[in-house]
Amino acid sequence: MLPGPPSARSAAVITVREALSQGVGVFVVGDTGSGRTRFVQQVLATVSAETRERLWVGDDVQRLDDAQADRLARAVAAGKVLPLATSLAGHHLPADLERLCRDGLAQRIELPPLSAAEMLRMVEEALGAPLHPDSVPAFVPRRAGGDLVVLRESVLAARASGALVESGGSWRLTTPLRPSDGVRRLVHARLMPPPSMTPETALVLDILGLAPELRLDNCVGVASREASRDDVVAQLERLESDGVIDVLGTPGELRLRIRDAVVELVLPQTMGVLRRQRLTTALVDLLGEFEPAALGGGELAALAKYATPLGRPVDPAVLTRAAVAALQASRFELSFQLASAAARHGGDFDTQLVLAAAESRLGQARAALARLSALEEKARGRPDRIETLTRLTGDVRDQLGEPAFGWDLPSGAQVDAQRLDLSSVLRVDSTRANLEPVPDGEPPVPERLHELLGGEWHLQEAVLAALKGELTVAHEHLNASEAIFAGVNGGSRGLELRRLFTESLDGRLGESIDAALALADQAAAEGQAVDQAVATWLSGHLLLYSGRLADASRVLVTAATMMDRFGMHRTGHLSRAEAAIALAQLGAVEEASATLAPALDAPDDQFAFAATAHQASGWIHAASGRLDAAVESFLRAADAFDVLGHELIAVVPLVEAARAGAARRVLSRLDERAGVVQGLNGTTLIQHARVLASFEAYEAGAGKGDVPQGMADEFDAVGAAYVTASFHLNAAEAFSRAALLHGRSGHDRHAAASARCADQQLAICGVSTAPLLPSHSSTLLSQREQEIAALAVAGSSNREIAETLVLSVRTVETHLQRVYSKLGVRGRSELAAALPSGVMRGQPSSGTQ
Repeated sequence: MLPGPPSARSAAVITVREALSQGVGVFVVGDTGSGRTRFVQQVLATVSAETRERLWVGDDVQRLDDAQADRLARAVAAGKVLPLATSLAGHHLPADLERLCRDGLAQRIELPPLSAAEMLRMVEEALGAPLHPDSVPAFVPRRAGGDLVVLRESVLAARASGALVESGGSWRLTTPLRPSDGVRRLVHARLMPPPSMTPETALVLDILGLAPELRLDNCVGVASREASRDDVVAQLERLESDGVIDVLGTPGELRLRIRDAVVELVLPQTMGVLRRQRLTTALVDLLGEFEPAALGGGELAALAKYATPLGRPVDPAVLTRAAVAALQASRFELSFQLASAAARHGGDFDTQLVLAAAESRLGQARAALARLSALEEKARGRPDRIETLTRLTGDVRDQLGEPAFGWDLPSGAQVDAQRLDLSSVLRVDSTRANLEPVPDGEPPVPERLHELLGGEWHLQEAVLAALKGELTVAHEHLNASEAIFAGVNGGSRGLELRRLFTESLDGRLGESIDAALALADQAAAEGQAVDQAVATWLSGHLLLYSGRLADASRVLVTAATMMDRFGMHRTGHLSRAEAAIALAQLGAVEEASATLAPALDAPDDQFAFAATAHQASGWIHAASGRLDAAVESFLRAADAFDVLGHELIAVVPLVEAARAGAARRVLSRLDERAGVVQGLNGTTLIQHARVLASFEAYEAGAGKGDVPQGMADEFDAVGAAYVTASFHLNAAEAFSRAALLHGRSGHDRHAAASARCADQQLAICGVSTAPLLPSHSSTLLSQREQEIAALAVAGSSNREIAETLVLSVRTVETHLQRVYSKLGVRGRSELAAALPSGVMRGQPSSGTQ
């Protein structure tokens, strides 16, 4: 599994734990099925034994009568118990418990809704294996939150029915979901008590489940075909009052949706076949009376989704607008399938434009160009068509001519245009990531495509500028793209990924890792497998350069497997090459070579993976002790990046060559770009090479004479800059070199401090050595030294430490002197800051700092 990013729930666990440790009780407030009990169990697993002994744990304290609440409040006020209890959202706590909150003896904490990624993890936990990306949309809503009991039961019912089958290590829907009376009864019971669930109520909820964000008038119109209009309106008002449905939009344009995202997704799956056909027929009949431009996004999707299975002719304009909406949401395969269906139903010029745009984003650039060429005659005399056709044709030609274009696209993967099961492919829910409501006066398709293509163009230019080191220009393009996409509700994840990549080049590597992992989780929870693959690769790429090598190798291999599955061969080879780098830095030379082999056998189309493959070869040489061969491989990598125009990225292998002993050889090439590339990463890398060149000149004199003034401090400064940028392995090398030079100068305390910094950085990387790491005296403390240091920091005198550990005072003094020497500190006053946190808590640190 990927190293997960922190979530709102995990942060809330920490908040509750800290409150309890300070003697403040907690009432956890959440909706029905939100996982309140599960959350309390997570908190209990993290609190200390001392805190756990004082806890009073309870559920639904809003149900306590006055006498029960009074007894609990008195016990809390007397310090006898510490409450950790749940309460249902929308209900007041009993007055006595509210008083505890006002008096600071307890506090209410609103339970954050589970994200789609967290719900996916719960589904996979219930199944015991991953859920295939194709099947995720059937079970996991995109909106956060929802009834986890309904979620679990719907998954188990699908498995029990045989629709959900395990194959190849993952669970996948192999047949349509079958209606489940048990799940339907559960959903109704969870929404409201049985007497309140009238036939009219069930009717309205079914309609909103089938067509989320249906306009109020249309919902009433469909439901009124089976119930009186007055009854329908009364039920809608009651459902709003009870918090079962949300009313969105503005007067005159009100839209309705079921508040619980899980219920909204699951409810249509529980309907009988005949009931579903009757209601979808009513929806199609009513929505079909409108012009496509007058339909909202949810209505547009519902019409496209249900008309085809009913055998109704579909207006190609409906499918074309749905294809554009899918394109806006970066759902390129779906856009291609919708546009193909529109073409089969007689779609016009606009349909062919959308189809070409989708083809280009699926890596089928030549097919897209052929389609666009055939449209030239139809565009004559139409400036709007000519402009869009020219822009799209230019973008596709760029894709063919620029090796770095489309690095996140499939390599000409074939999509089955006939596979258009809209009832399963088209995900109809009420999130921005899906088909957004279309406002009145929406511009025609060519104009919308022109805007989308403009946003895509800025994204591509941003990546190219970032690779060159022009980070200011890159951010300008990203901001321009964001402004365009904000106007058409599109491109959000592609924009986020590119912004993360750009920011990681300017010293924000650490925070970018968590954000990339979160994007991968989000894409997985939405069943967007290509986005998940790209975000997974970016996570591994960032982990690699942060020095977290074991995590990086695992994530990058996972990314490569995903890329292969979706035909993203170029980025798949890039992932393998980077995984090989991580493995080589870990010392796993044979595994690194085997991982790299497929990338070396791939055709060299000047894409970045060829340059990265040279880098990987360099690290394999370095790990095998062949530094001269490593230098040559690193230089070939830099040359290949320069051919691509990636001046900033070329800095990395140039500095790797410097680290391998060729600093003076590459310094002039680095100095040439010092004033060109922007960002903390490039600046720090070049400064490292400069100091290494000075060190090489010093070593060339056989290290005779005094160490040059300030050289050790310069290495310390480079190490500190690397720490800021989260380049932990590079930082360890710089600090280790500083320790070596401080030691040669006779500055033992400074040498120990630098060595301690090196060990701290290596610990973050999870290694104790690396191929290019200079040797230095270890600052690792023995188990006995850790025990004595912890007691000293806690305030124990030498005699008290001796008594506690049954040692002589002289032995304690000797151990403490060794600790001071290893850590580079003068005495007890500096010891606390130098010790690892594990030692401070009296826990073993496994010999690492």
